[in-house]
Amino acid sequence: MTSVGVTIQTPPAVRFQIIPRTVSPEDRYRSVEVPVLITRGEEDTTLLPEAARMHAELFPNARASRYPEIGHATFLEIPDRFYRELREFGASL
Repeated sequence: MTSVGVTIQTPPAVRFQIIPRTVSPEDRYRSVEVPVLITRGEEDTTLLPEAARMHAELFPNARASRYPEIGHATFLEIPDRFYRELREFGASL
């Protein structure tokens, strides 16, 4: 597993205690003004469900889409739905 994978799987409260930060990523997320599409497979073992929920709450213009019985690579596992939603999201901007 890469260090990125380990970082993603580590709960944010723990990660913030072991990795010194001078800028809060949450503050940066809250300042994003453009719409954000968050897709998450409910069987994803790479990105914790709490992280996806946190991101959906932090980005002010987030739209979240959950994929039951799908893992991490929504764009590969269910491409028809993923790309349809991505096209709809892009068209709505």
